Amino acid sequence: RLEMRPWTGRTHQLRVHCAQVLGAPIVGDDIYGWKMASETVKREDEGMDHESSSNMAIDEDGPLCLHAHRLCIQHPISGASMIFEADPPF
Repeated sequence: RLEMRPWTGRTHQLRVHCAQVLGAPIVGDDIYGWKMASETVKREDEGMDHESSSNMAIDEDGPLCLHAHRLCIQHPISGASMIFEADPPF
């Protein structure tokens, strides 16, 4: 597991950073993760024996394993701070 704290409101900030900067896409990410990882495997497969390339586990159909442990928002009417917490289901 990896804990990350986004600093901007950009929708895909964490997903892009993991895939493109860290080179470790989030499991189940079919936009930034699976497509990028599958292209890498296809390119690298030419230099590998077939057995080792087939052992690379990339789950194309799994759920996106990205979970917000804590959400802090301001209620739109009362202005009260609201905090929601939940443990990850994976």
